[in-house]
Amino acid sequence: LYYIQGENLKLTDYNNIEDIEDLLKEGKDKEFCPYFYNLFKTKNCANLTFMTYNYILNPKIRKKIKIFEENSIVILDEAHNICNILENLYSRKISINELEKMQTLLQIILDFNNMNKYKISSKNSLLFLDAKDINDEINTIKKYINKILDFESQNNIYICDFVFFKEIFKDFKLKFYSELTENIAVLDNEYESELNNFVSREYNENINLSSLFKLTFKIFQFLQLINEISNIQNKEEDLEKDKLKQEEIDKEKELYMNSFRFIFSSEKEKFFQIVCLDASYGLDQYLKIKPYSTILTSGTLSIDLIENLLKIKFTEKLRNSNVISKNQFCMNIIKGYSMDNKMNIYSFNYNNRNNKNQITSLGKEIYNFVKSVKIGGVLVFFQSYDYLEKCHTAWLESKTIQKFESIKKVLFDSYNNRKYNEDFVKKNKKNNNLLLFTVYRGRTSEGINFYDDEVRMVICIGVPFPNLSDIRVKLKTDYLDKKSKIEKNNFNGWNWSKEEAINTVNQSLGR
Repeated sequence: LYYIQGENLKLTDYNNIEDIEDLLKEGKDKEFCPYFYNLFKTKNCANLTFMTYNYILNPKIRKKIKIFEENSIVILDEAHNICNILENLYSRKISINELEKMQTLLQIILDFNNMNKYKISSKNSLLFLDAKDINDEINTIKKYINKILDFESQNNIYICDFVFFKEIFKDFKLKFYSELTENIAVLDNEYESELNNFVSREYNENINLSSLFKLTFKIFQFLQLINEISNIQNKEEDLEKDKLKQEEIDKEKELYMNSFRFIFSSEKEKFFQIVCLDASYGLDQYLKIKPYSTILTSGTLSIDLIENLLKIKFTEKLRNSNVISKNQFCMNIIKGYSMDNKMNIYSFNYNNRNNKNQITSLGKEIYNFVKSVKIGGVLVFFQSYDYLEKCHTAWLESKTIQKFESIKKVLFDSYNNRKYNEDFVKKNKKNNNLLLFTVYRGRTSEGINFYDDEVRMVICIGVPFPNLSDIRVKLKTDYLDKKSKIEKNNFNGWNWSKEEAINTVNQSLGR
């Protein structure tokens, strides 16, 4: 976090704002969070504050740090991500396995407190949890797991309505998990150390207390969101205050309730999931801080897409021309390839993924393009790791990769390659002769810039539509289809898919 000081503030007024390294060292020595220390210490003197999205868009974090005032000017950079971020903020997932671990943690706390009930210290916050409340939650989880394990579903994924979903979790006490997370947050080191020793001594299992503590907060957030969705019915009162007609109230209320979907998976990993499908819900929560203005900036921002998804109209829109003049770049679209004296159309849909002729032709096409780049690197983007792996295997057999390696340093991104990270890419791109095969929406397509000779050509393979086999994508397109009918506009699921694909290509080309 960086601060630009107010003009009338002397540095001595705040006893010298520390260098970040000094602050980190002091935080470790005195056991406090350097970020929040700096935040609270300097919030009153800062004219400009830099932070990650979550500190302003997440209402829980925003409430905790308390640095936002009415009439602030908020600038959101890389704003093409804003809708996904808002939807993810109000989506939650909890698995049966995680609830079983929660049950283990509660049992540990109960057993430890029973052994140490005569050693209660004001510092040891978990000792003050009521034994009956802990027992009740243990029994609730047991009952819940047994009920879910008996649940029969004809499909692997079951879409629930909210009434069913709320009924499933009705016995979980939000207040209990709120108190538990607060107590864990101020946990005394001595108590935690004793608890760890107790676990090592009394339990044979390999139990990581730290991860169990984090899990508590996850469950609390999950229950909190259920409670929040329950309160959406109060939206009617808010709308009535705005003096809307009953027809408009009913329409808005229907859209808000349909903004969420509730999923139960009966596959190997059984889980419940809340999926938010409408970013405008998160935007409404954000606007409660009453900013003076909000400015969205991005090199690939689709204004039409953002306006449709957020249900807003911008008062000002600015589109700048590209800094590169038209005579400095060339763009081509290759639609087909010749094979056995016959023209074939490139098709990268799922059913055509195993087309050997297409893979062979693709390898030759890429080689001819790359060969033309005498100085500079080349990026090649694929729709998925699966297809990239298919091509890699085929090109190894045909020795196409050896041809690539004769002209460039070749790197293949892969889903499980732990060595492949931002630092790894930055190190390898500096030789200005890199041929990198990677995927849309991956680690390379956003956040890593390639300057000058680091990349002179980008090859985009196929159209990266959102994956319809993903349950969230299917729910989103269905929701937008229904929403377009209710609102009588043309922004349906298909148009959203097209806009997402265009935005994804732009992000990749922007490297």
